[in-house]
Amino acid sequence: MFQDFIALWKTLPKSVGNVPAKACFSPTLAPALVPNLFVAEHIARYKLEVRLLGTDIEARPSFRVSGENLFDRLHEDEWDHFEAFLQAYRQHPCAARVKRRVTGDGGRIYDLHTLGAPLADASGEVRYILGVGYIEANTAESMEASEKRKNSARPYREERIPPTIREAAFVDLGFGLPACTLEHFNHNR
Repeated sequence: MFQDFIALWKTLPKSVGNVPAKACFSPTLAPALVPNLFVAEHIARYKLEVRLLGTDIEARPSFRVSGENLFDRLHEDEWDHFEAFLQAYRQHPCAARVKRRVTGDGGRIYDLHTLGAPLADASGEVRYILGVGYIEANTAESMEASEKRKNSARPYREERIPPTIREAAFVDLGFGLPACTLEHFNHNR
């Protein structure tokens, strides 16, 4: 799926700065990817709103984030790093792969894998992210969290929320990679 997505992005006509315009993209260009597609808009610092979310992702209640700010789903300690990460790949035409830990209904833990690439608005400003994603159940951590809740003297929901971003990487789309370091996300995860 990620290879098909990169191939799709590379076929889109490029505008200023080697980034395709959002207007050039239509879900009809990739019908097989539609259930896993997403489009997000970077509106301001710490504000990344989901504009479109595929049915395979949104089918689970914990993943219904259309219209929401994704920063609200991250641990606050990650905000500065995630904002710098977004800026780096919006300013340099490359893709970004992210693995995020998500706690779903009933405390079940999932890994959300996404690959996104930049799109520009009509004026050429790169503020959109087009991407694909899929969800995997993390059985081992779900069982560990369940045991923790059972054996905890205080309610589980009051415990400190662990960092949500587990891995982050840039993917070269033929224009090189940004100089931004991803150590924060990839260290001790």
